[in-house]
Amino acid sequence: MNHELLNNTYAYALKQFDIQTLVIDSDELKKNPLKDSHQRFNLVLKPKNYNDKKSYNLMIVLSGFTSNGTKYFGHKPFEKNYPQTLDEWCFEKKVDDCIVVFIDAFTFWGGSQFINSPLVGNYENYIIKEVLPKIHELFNISKHAKDICVTGGSSGGYGALHLGSNHPHIFGKVAAIAPDCDFALSLLPEIYHALPLIEKWGGLKKIKEELKSGAFFRRRESHTVINVIAMAHCYSSAKSGQPKFPFSLKMGELITKEWKHWLKHDPIHFVKKRKKNIEQLSGIYLEVGKYDQFNLQYGARKLKNILKNYKVKLNYKEFNGNHFDISKQRPNFWSWFTNK
Repeated sequence: MNHELLNNTYAYALKQFDIQTLVIDSDELKKNPLKDSHQRFNLVLKPKNYNDKKSYNLMIVLSGFTSNGTKYFGHKPFEKNYPQTLDEWCFEKKVDDCIVVFIDAFTFWGGSQFINSPLVGNYENYIIKEVLPKIHELFNISKHAKDICVTGGSSGGYGALHLGSNHPHIFGKVAAIAPDCDFALSLLPEIYHALPLIEKWGGLKKIKEELKSGAFFRRRESHTVINVIAMAHCYSSAKSGQPKFPFSLKMGELITKEWKHWLKHDPIHFVKKRKKNIEQLSGIYLEVGKYDQFNLQYGARKLKNILKNYKVKLNYKEFNGNHFDISKQRPNFWSWFTNK
């Protein structure tokens, strides 16, 4: 019997990649308002036959809400996790020219949306000014933006649309599956539902205490409530203190001025203002399930109708499934990204 004692966690073997960890002590995240750790662990898939003389594509993976880059590497009962699935796909397709980075951008409230927010922190700057330059320093990444893709599903898809349309000189390709969008249909109904519960459960201070104690997620409506709280921290007009909600619980009315501020962050609104940036992209991959539980199919269709009039290659698909089938669609955009 052969055996080996390793110095760190090693739960499974990959055929095509080695797993490395890029630890960033982020200056951008120091003194962030939520007091989340500024030390971040970004897991990296590096080809086993990595060659310094070869130029590599780069894929930046953004996670969905309440998930994180490191979570993708955990064991999944009865199915392969993200790295295992990607590894098998690359092995079968004989793709070995890609570095894959899984971004660590988790926050106390479950997610950063990968943007700069005065109530959450400068997560966009952290990715653009710290993670990416270090990746380029450590690995021989292609100098062409078309070989660099930012991707994700759900909130990760939102982040991909935001970062790609803001930084087309860095990301030449954007791949978003069921991205958060069309807030009027996807987010506003959740706000209506969550605000009475936030009041009933004692407000943000009490909910924060329950999160710290581990008791919060015992509540049946916990995900809806924490989603609304997190989005308020990311999107509201507040510059410090508590976030602002765009709905008057007392009067049952939409607060128009605040809602307009939230909508500035909605992809179906910001893509209209970033047309010149978007037309610099090499391509956009957009996919959504026909029966998405958060009504994201409607926003995706609106995005398609906007983007099809831009001078950018758009690959749009709808699959016969829902929001929780996102992971099954990843091989589609892997083929799209690696297809030269």
